[in-house]
Amino acid sequence: MVYKIGLSAEKGWQKLRGFRRLADVINGIKLIDGIDEETIERQRNAA
Repeated sequence: MVYKIGLSAEKGWQKLRGFRRLADVINGIKLIDGIDEETIERQRNAA
């Protein structure tokens, strides 16, 4: 039963694709929920 519930839940999961942002992390860019801090600030200023 638990196995089938796990399989069902797995269908809705998204794969993590953090490797695309790895260079940003290495260069010291701060990320918040996968979005760089500069983009968040721009969005806040535009609103």
